[in-house]
Amino acid sequence: MTGSKHFSHDPLEETLVIPSDLSGFADAELIMQDGLASIWHKDISTSHINLEFHTSLPCLCIVEEGMETFTDASGSEITVRAGEGLLIPADMYLLSDFESKNSPLRCYLFFFEAPLLTDVQAELAKTSRSSQLMEGVAGCFPIPAHPALKVFYESISNVYSDLSASRGLLRAKLTEALLLIDQTGGGAALHAFLAGAGQIRQCRNIKHVMRRHGHRNLAVSEYARMSGRPVSSFNRVFRREFGQSPKQWLKQQNLLRAKERLLVSDAAVTTIAHEFGYASASHFIEQFRGVFGQSPQALRESLRAEV
Repeated sequence: MTGSKHFSHDPLEETLVIPSDLSGFADAELIMQDGLASIWHKDISTSHINLEFHTSLPCLCIVEEGMETFTDASGSEITVRAGEGLLIPADMYLLSDFESKNSPLRCYLFFFEAPLLTDVQAELAKTSRSSQLMEGVAGCFPIPAHPALKVFYESISNVYSDLSASRGLLRAKLTEALLLIDQTGGGAALHAFLAGAGQIRQCRNIKHVMRRHGHRNLAVSEYARMSGRPVSSFNRVFRREFGQSPKQWLKQQNLLRAKERLLVSDAAVTTIAHEFGYASASHFIEQFRGVFGQSPQALRESLRAEV
């Protein structure tokens, strides 16, 4: 997303918390709101890759134009194209990717409070023709495109953008969105969404966490906390994703950064060793030689001689 922004989350994390943080974006228009329950329209023309967000309420995303790809904590992906929708449970961390080379991304976001979902679930139990639960994709539930849905979301923007909608009207439109999904081929997804089948732990994508924070050289337990996992689970998933333990990976990345510093500066090896957390230069040299096959000074001299 573009535009001025603020974060209600830890600013160091730079994770978008929706719907709260949408008000800080110039390309997000609020259509109706009552507390956090709300309907928004996004119109984005600038590409974004690996934009992490957290849902504080259950959400329905319907893409009007363009295409958006979502990735969950396990690395599973789902792409939502124009006309399609995605039901996203509360308390999820997802990564969003959008490329603007073909078209902007325009979409509607509906956020639901728990009491309304309970009422809709009770109504569907009496009237719905489908009770089948589908499996989620990336922890979410895809909604197929349908002409009736297109007419519905277009009416939201055309009719209500300039009106001061009441709480009752917002509730009616949120309810209508869900009941319409049930009638237009999304019943199995909706039932699973309402039943909580998509609820997962509040985990984050480990590769994203390490891309963002690996340079900080924190303890493994701190990275596990950032990812929303116990240390044992973090270690297991990390090894699966990176092919080595967190400690091995962190050591390697730290030495790669030390090597870069060595080559672009004239700082003494002892100084660089201390900068990268080594208590003694001899230990740094030993570790460095183990990874790169040469001492720091020898590598610096050999590479500079080639220039």
